[in-house]
Amino acid sequence: MATITAPIWRDTYYTTTADSVNYSILLDGSSIFTGRGVKYPGADEMNININKICRNYLESDIAELLNTMPTSNTTHYHPEARRTFNFYTGSTAVNDYVFYMDYSYNHDKPEYGVSVNVSNPINGHYVDGMLRVKTYREPSAYYSVGNAGNYAGLGYTTKVNCARYVLYYLNSYGGWDAFVIEGTGIKKDAFTSYKTDQSFNNNTLQFETNKYVQEIKTSYELNTGLLDDAQSQNLAKNLLGSVKVYLQDIQDGWIKPVIITDNTATYQTYQANGRRLSTYKINVQESQTKVRK
Repeated sequence: MATITAPIWRDTYYTTTADSVNYSILLDGSSIFTGRGVKYPGADEMNININKICRNYLESDIAELLNTMPTSNTTHYHPEARRTFNFYTGSTAVNDYVFYMDYSYNHDKPEYGVSVNVSNPINGHYVDGMLRVKTYREPSAYYSVGNAGNYAGLGYTTKVNCARYVLYYLNSYGGWDAFVIEGTGIKKDAFTSYKTDQSFNNNTLQFETNKYVQEIKTSYELNTGLLDDAQSQNLAKNLLGSVKVYLQDIQDGWIKPVIITDNTATYQTYQANGRRLSTYKINVQESQTKVRK
């Protein structure tokens, strides 16, 4: 039986010359998928894609670190960011597939056997009150180290004064990074109203149309500071495409889950910007809808 280790983005196949095969994939002793593969007519072999079945079972979060905001280096493990999937044909164990959370579509980091830093802050800037965070992928564990103490570290070396907002995001390599918003931030509320109509007496103060629920979706328009080409490429690839993001308001003292609502990421360059450094406008929306009745 072989063990295959791979990033979850890379197509990984079980290959057999059998005409058909019944197979299953187990995770932590429980079956997560059963199927039957059939070889195409005239084909020499059959290929069963494994990573696309397994990718929904990888997860990484730093909510615990953000909730506690430790003031000294504190380790938080991500046991679901690297998992072993057991592949069976019938009742026979054939291969173990070890997938780890990496959607970079690059081959620029080692796949196994060493400790790998999978964090890459955009510019290494920090502000008092934020969490500095760095994530490591090791042969047997995935973990993040967080520190909200009043000193630089964990890849954050330049202090910024007076910044209000910070974004925490899962980058394409499966690591967590933080980015200080050094430009302006504009808050907006969008309303969805639900109404009823009723009979009324126009000699009174009765309502005909009543608003009985108002849903409120809060969004923020966040403007970055100046970025060089490498920082711009990092932001476009790792932040704008992230599927898990938190927004911190340093001034009001809260952290909330948000989604980035921008649908495109432009890889700006100094040359293409008319020999000017890059800036970005990032639009995020609070993940949790508020209701007013």
